[in-house]
Amino acid sequence: MKNPELELGEGFAEMEFGAPYANRSSRRLGVPFAELVFAVGAASLVLSLVFVVSEPTRARLQARSDEATIAANAATLQLAVETFAAANGGHYAREARELLPWLPGGVAPRNPYTGEPTLFRGNAGDLTYRPAPGGGYVIEAWGPGGARPRLLATLRSGGATKAH
Repeated sequence: MKNPELELGEGFAEMEFGAPYANRSSRRLGVPFAELVFAVGAASLVLSLVFVVSEPTRARLQARSDEATIAANAATLQLAVETFAAANGGHYAREARELLPWLPGGVAPRNPYTGEPTLFRGNAGDLTYRPAPGGGYVIEAWGPGGARPRLLATLRSGGATKAH
């Protein structure tokens, strides 16, 4: 009985060991290691360049998104103010804490910079609320502005005024 493990395949006797591509049928298909390293390095370089070029655009879009969130928070607060007034005989709240039950979920809107609820103190990403003379109100939306927050928008009873 012959041992199948000891039998040599066809073409083995003709194969010249050490000569490259001597027996193409026995050569493994694949990419040489150096070419693979070069391709991975080139792909990494291209991806790095794409990231470096697109990062300023991404940061600019994120800043605009945060400012839009702050403006939406101000509009949400204004809706709570008007709903409060409708339920209280046309009288507006004296302070922002009175409005919390009228806000979605009973909590202040989320500050996009901290992820925490708005504190109504005028910090970046924050809102302020105050009664206005004559029975109205003023809501201000604040964005980042260096040393001091920058006023993004002012909402008043009877209409909105955009900050300059």
